[in-house]
Amino acid sequence: MYRKYRRLSASFNFLLILTFLVFIQNKSLNLNNRTLPHAAIVTLIRSTNQSIQLTMNMMNSIMRFYFQYQSVSYPFLIFHDENFTLSMREHINSCLTITYPNIRILFASVNFQTSIQPNPSSYIEKPMSYRLMCRFWIHDVFYHPIIIQNQYDYLMRMDDDSSLFDSISDDLFEYMKRTRLDYFYRGKYKETDQTMNSIVPPEYRTDICIYNNFFIIRLNWYYQSRIIRNLVENLLKNETILREYIGDGCIHQVMIDIDTNSRSEQTKQIPYGHNYHIMPIGADFYYFIKDDEIFSNLSFICKQKI
Repeated sequence: MYRKYRRLSASFNFLLILTFLVFIQNKSLNLNNRTLPHAAIVTLIRSTNQSIQLTMNMMNSIMRFYFQYQSVSYPFLIFHDENFTLSMREHINSCLTITYPNIRILFASVNFQTSIQPNPSSYIEKPMSYRLMCRFWIHDVFYHPIIIQNQYDYLMRMDDDSSLFDSISDDLFEYMKRTRLDYFYRGKYKETDQTMNSIVPPEYRTDICIYNNFFIIRLNWYYQSRIIRNLVENLLKNETILREYIGDGCIHQVMIDIDTNSRSEQTKQIPYGHNYHIMPIGADFYYFIKDDEIFSNLSFICKQKI
């Protein structure tokens, strides 16, 4: 009788183990087969050692505080000008892959050459390089060949001097897809220059703009919205976007406002910093803090030299 009981017990334990293994396998298959958002994290860098170091700091913060908690990581796409060298590219790749073997990094060149001169009456404190950057985040990045060829669904912007400084447990791209959002951002700021108000319809004029050094956008919304296309085409016409100073964050605000069908969300749950502007969890706007300790803790140390 005792031997029979032992055989039954062993059979029962075997069935339990087998059931558990099948459950784990099915769960793994479900994770592997789920349709993930086709997305990338994009940044625009200068061809300087300082910008390269800042970029690696930013990427390190994402790997530590975001991808560490996800079942999948998304590629980084680094846009650069014509002065970016092969050794700079290899330095970024080699430094980061040592610490994060599964990191994916792509590079793409941007032409920032222009003969356009700023209108003397425009906000002359913003040089042409800054205006080209604004045009990049209003138009150029979305139509760059590498974006078109890869057919991304979503893009997340993170500047080289931006960083996360605490954990994010949710997959933000999946959140965008799940909630059917077109645009997702962290904060706002007050714009002092009023040039844009002479370009957009009166009902959409504003001096409160999106702090878009961090944002996520659904690309098909940008491509398919006729009213947004018309807005951007008017800005590109006669190079108005370069002759005048028009902040990209303000245009993004108008894009959301002018398309009444758009679905956007400002989050307060992302601990985000840009330069010395800090947005802790719960904050609507940024505040200025010159605290080197916060940023030194995020520094990525690479012993290799460029």
